[in-house]
This record gives sequence, structure tokens and C-alpha cells, in this order.
Amino acid sequence: MLFPLKAFILFGVLIVYAQCDTHEETTISVATLLAEPFVMLRDDTTLTGNERFEGYIIDLLDLIGKKLGFKYEVHLVPDNRYGHLVDGEWNGIIGQVRSGRAQIGAAPITITSEREAAADFTIPFMSLGISILYKRPSDGKALPFTNVEELAALETTKFGCKSGGSTLQFFARSDNPTYKQIYERMIKAEPSTLVQTNDEGIERVKAEDYAFFMESNTLDYIVQRDCDLQQVGGLLNSLGYGLVVEEGSPMRVKLSAAIIELQQSGDLVSLKEKWWLKRNGEKCHQ
Repeated sequence: MLFPLKAFILFGVLIVYAQCDTHEETTISVATLLAEPFVMLRDDTTLTGNERFEGYIIDLLDLIGKKLGFKYEVHLVPDNRYGHLVDGEWNGIIGQVRSGRAQIGAAPITITSEREAAADFTIPFMSLGISILYKRPSDGKALPFTNVEELAALETTKFGCKSGGSTLQFFARSDNPTYKQIYERMIKAEPSTLVQTNDEGIERVKAEDYAFFMESNTLDYIVQRDCDLQQVGGLLNSLGYGLVVEEGSPMRVKLSAAIIELQQSGDLVSLKEKWWLKRNGEKCHQ
């Protein structure tokens, strides 16, 4: 369990509050950002408000809103960040929630100890880990590496991750010698191997001899749609995505209770299948 004390308190009061008054007739402000397939813009540019968006997170908010009796209004965070402490101030979704500009942060935002110290998270609505995205060899050639240890030992293959995100923090705080070696190479690389977005990392994988560390759920979505890419090795850690609320907010317990109900009903599995399975039914070659 990621954060035992807070988790213990949360589960201790879930039953008490699960049937409490909801936010009926209330419109909740929700901060999010664009991240396929979690939150995406619809093709119809004439749409306004929440109708502009679709994706896993939007469907999740719809289900939770119906259970708890609230409406919501989505807005995109201006800096397109999940939340990182910079010069004593939190940016991104965490900053929006802490400042009161949003009552809920809803995105594929990883629960970390640093973020948990700045805001409260619900129980995870999705589990994941960090893995490696790499191009699929052509003409039957063998992969230059099959796991993270072999990748770290290579001098020619570059590797990186998103700058300022939870993946980079994982490597920075790890006591594992291999992960520490990977972190040192990433931050010292010239030119930099760190990127600003997942899309930038994916493009580098396609264009260079470059491996990209990213969260497994997004990686899985990508490789199902691009047969030139693949996951290499297993998961390096175990993480979770949660909804974010202001520290001490009573909404945390109610939102967590709703997530538990959606887990038990199978709705979360159905949502994952809806947005992850390749819609044309084609499968990549093995």
C-alpha cells in the first residue's frame, strides 16, 4: 500500500460516509489535461463546455457524478502539467486544486508521496507501473536489450523520460544501482534525452536509437495502435492513478466510495476495454 496512514484513515471512514449527503445540484470544477485516451478533444469544433471532451476520465466523471449526484465542469490546466513543486510553488493540476481553482483534479496523475503531502488523493482508480517503449526490430533482427539492466549497460542506445514527472522522480529517489545509473545518464546527457511530452518521446523512439521510460497504461495503448513499437521488459514499479482534492476535503471519502462501487460492479474494467482495445480489431505481429 502506498501511503498506509492516510489509507487506514480513509478506509476507516468509507462505510460511515458512503451514504452521506452528496453534492446534488452542485457543479464541481474539475481540472484536467489532454492525454490520450484519458482526455481528448472531439473532432467537432462547434462543441462547447464538457461536450468538447471524450475519453476514459470523462466517462469516469460521468459515472461518479451520477452516483454522487453532482454535475461537473472541466477546464484544462494552462501549463499542461500534472503537478510538480517548482521554487516552492505547485504547478499543474496539484496547483489548481491547492489554489481552489479546481475542486477535483482528474487525469492520469500518479500518486506520489510528494503530491500526497500537498493534496489528498482518492484510492486508485487504475494501477500501473513504469516500463520501456522501444521500436520493433525489422528484418528479424534481435533486440539490443531485453530488460532494464541490459539497457543500462548499453553505451550506444539513448534513453529518457518526461522531464519533471513522476517517472523521473522514481529514478532520482531509487536506491537500486541500475536505476541510479539510468538517472545519472539521463540528467547528464548532452544533448538532453529528457522530453516535455509523451508524444515527443514516442517520436524519438521512432526516429532514433532511443528507449523511452513511460507509464505502462499509456504504453499499452500506444503499442496496440502502432505495430512498429513494443514494450520491452516488465514493470519497474507499482503505482496508481487517483483523483485529487484539496487536503482535508470531505469529497475524498465520497469519491473513493464511488470508485470502490465502480470496481465491484465491473464498470472500471469496461471503461478500460472501451478505450484501450484497438477498434479495428487488428493485431500486431509478434
